[in-house]
Amino acid sequence: MKRLCACLLIAVMLLSCVALADVSINMNGFPVVDKVMEFTTMVPRTVDQGDWNEMWIYDHYEEVTGIRWKINMVDSAAWAEQKNLAFATGDLPDAFASVNALTASELISYGSQGYLIDLNRLLADYTPHYTAMTEIVPEIVTAVTTPEGKIYSAPTVILTTRELDKQNRVYMNMQWLENLGLSVPGTTDELYDVLMAFKEKDADGDGDADNEIPFGGRFEGAYPEMFLLAAFGLADNTWDVDGDGQVLYVPASENYFHYLEYMKKLWDAKLIDEEFFSQTDDQFNSKAASVKYGFFRSGGANWTSISDPAGYLQYKMFEPITSDYNGEKIAPAVAANISYGFSITDQCEYPEVLARWLDYTYTPEGSIYTRYGSELGKPDEKNGWSWELSDAGVVGMRLTYDTDKYSSYNNWRMQVCTPMNNIYAETPVQIEGLSYEGTPVQMGFFTALDERQVILTNDIVNNHSPYYKTAYPVLMLTDEESEKVALYDTDLSTFVKQMAAKFITGDEALTKDSFDAYVKQLDARGLSEYTAIQQAAYDR
Repeated sequence: MKRLCACLLIAVMLLSCVALADVSINMNGFPVVDKVMEFTTMVPRTVDQGDWNEMWIYDHYEEVTGIRWKINMVDSAAWAEQKNLAFATGDLPDAFASVNALTASELISYGSQGYLIDLNRLLADYTPHYTAMTEIVPEIVTAVTTPEGKIYSAPTVILTTRELDKQNRVYMNMQWLENLGLSVPGTTDELYDVLMAFKEKDADGDGDADNEIPFGGRFEGAYPEMFLLAAFGLADNTWDVDGDGQVLYVPASENYFHYLEYMKKLWDAKLIDEEFFSQTDDQFNSKAASVKYGFFRSGGANWTSISDPAGYLQYKMFEPITSDYNGEKIAPAVAANISYGFSITDQCEYPEVLARWLDYTYTPEGSIYTRYGSELGKPDEKNGWSWELSDAGVVGMRLTYDTDKYSSYNNWRMQVCTPMNNIYAETPVQIEGLSYEGTPVQMGFFTALDERQVILTNDIVNNHSPYYKTAYPVLMLTDEESEKVALYDTDLSTFVKQMAAKFITGDEALTKDSFDAYVKQLDARGLSEYTAIQQAAYDR
């Protein structure tokens, strides 16, 4: 019913043209205007991106919407400095049109000062596709609306089941389990027993029982922290909400203490990589590639650390585990994957025109082209995507690129086609009516044909999604709250990291008394007031 209402809303809203002082805006589709209009934007450019001004997507925007972007690219390393300078001098573009170009605190600060305009009216009157999304995903409104009811940024929104997972991609070497006649662990005690077997026996079958590393990872990078915290009933590593609606700081909670006890138990038993606290990403990936880890977390997927199929196919994700302190299987997740992406400044003379352009990026065509690049043959005969029906009857994208010129499809699209961090969405609104050879297109189409991506998707959907649980939602704070949080956050997170390492390694005794003393030190660093701010935001 919600989707039907949303579609009817689009039809009702797009009825006519709206005339401004000297511009007539098409409200019944695209182009937005009869004659091409140019607008300016300022974006952070990464080293793997080509010249945004020369990319295909901006020519496409001009052809379809009548809007041309003049783009001031700033090296991403200098972005914070140049962005602050632009606001300080008032030398602002018409819009900031790049995902996460502005932080939540910056949106509130610069919005309250009048540098950014409130988008509420524009979104309601000129962007029916955005409105349709909010009917389906009300969390969007919560995430982008300030406590004062203002909206200073339109979001990128992804609702594919796979992308709701909190990057909790933990892998077990299933071949090692089979070699030792072990089952996939379902509790923390069972995981301990499995890891001990990996340590004491010749799990990989190479004749050497001493060269396996049961638990792999890097303390300052990817390791199974979130997976293990979930075993103790915690759905995040920073902020969670209990059954009574009370916000809690995870590193100060009782079950975090039990999590530390468990990590210390693994460390004392020499089940964790001895270089866990010191190694670099390269060192971690080298060990993973040699298939010497029994249990580890990857920031991307098993094959991002292990390129050889003979290696990465030994690993699979498995269901969440439980503990003596929590009997519920929990896979930490988000209700919607939302990022701030599009803000209009007070320098823009025609914000209504940009609002109509924004609506194009939320259409099925606009979102697909913005995110994934051009179709094969439109205009490039060597590079692009094309629809294809898999043997399983699923519509997916077949990716084609000039392998002599580009190292990957991503390399091609980020060099010449689309920077990939423009605003777009992937929700039911963006696939409404899409089909190929009579088969409807479903969300997740981009990864539907790539064998490795299909494995990753199935791993997440089958093992995690049935147990998805959200913690603290994406919320905006007041300007005053944001300033206070900025003072507390870095100091608290740094101290938590330092103490976790000391507790786990035994450099600091881990007892109830020492943990209570640690919590008091958190309070001395402003935790009580920080928690009160987060609670007030949650309660609003």
